[in-house]
Amino acid sequence: MGQLPLTQPKFDATIAHAPGLRWIYGTRSSSQETLFHYTFNTPIGSAEDQQCGKVLFSDFHVEEPKLGLTQLYFPAECVNDAMTPQDLALEFMLFDLSSCIQKDTDPPKPPPPH
Repeated sequence: MGQLPLTQPKFDATIAHAPGLRWIYGTRSSSQETLFHYTFNTPIGSAEDQQCGKVLFSDFHVEEPKLGLTQLYFPAECVNDAMTPQDLALEFMLFDLSSCIQKDTDPPKPPPPH
């Protein structure tokens, strides 16, 4: 629990400056902390009730490792294997981008009724 195996991680970020919220992070072999997923609501500096967007930074690739470098093109390169934990994390974060903007540190709230 609380851990996610990553394949093909990149190491381009180390800190999510406030008001950014880190979601997936770890350490490199050199013990340097690294950041793989973070978000922040926008516009930065606006009151929470005036924020209307969200930015997602993701620093790993999602691909089918069994295929390697092939000359297959969509949709032939797709396989019907189960999604990896890495795939599921990225899917969650992409759906979260389209959710109602709210404080990330609070439990999720349902959208208001129309």
